[in-house]
Amino acid sequence: MKKDELPEVRTHPGNLCSPLSKINPRERESLGFLRKIAANPTEFAGFTGTNGFRLSILIAVISFLIPFPLFADDVKPFITNGQFLEILVDLGVSGTTVMLPARVTKGLGLTHLDETLTVKLDSFKDDAGAFHFIAKLDNDAGFIVSVTDLLAAHDFYVNKDRVLVSAISVTEKNGVVSIPNKDAQKLLDVEWVYWAGMADRLSTSGVNKK
Repeated sequence: MKKDELPEVRTHPGNLCSPLSKINPRERESLGFLRKIAANPTEFAGFTGTNGFRLSILIAVISFLIPFPLFADDVKPFITNGQFLEILVDLGVSGTTVMLPARVTKGLGLTHLDETLTVKLDSFKDDAGAFHFIAKLDNDAGFIVSVTDLLAAHDFYVNKDRVLVSAISVTEKNGVVSIPNKDAQKLLDVEWVYWAGMADRLSTSGVNKK
């Protein structure tokens, strides 16, 4: 989802810093490069296909550069049930009812043709300029998690248990492109780290406390 397709985005509560602000420039560059691969897969053909092992090497290098093991199986979940509940509370208190862009819902396999969905959405802008969205689908159908920066918008559809179902990237150059779940999961894990940090800050700031 692009920022201009949705309502005004809140900044962090209590002027608190983005969790991503703790990542130093070298680490942020590594994350950005991984996102570039998802946003422009054709430009990084050297890391895919018969040379797929190169992507594994890249991920290993990024994991080494980042001080927390983002891609290690033993650190999951990246967001706890308690943290996610804090986000849902904030969504209920401060969320906005919006109609999602049809190209997003179609790309994620949720609708057909020009159909779309009306959801309640929570959103924040971090101090690096990225926009973060989370939307709850009706009938316990799950959630859409999205992050938009200067490179692309990445949208993830997860079920009610937060298991990844489908993912897309949206850019001006390539339009809507499906992201294989194996690659999308790594991007989603990074985003869950963001939301976990936001949940802690919401809890500490008392924004959702009466």
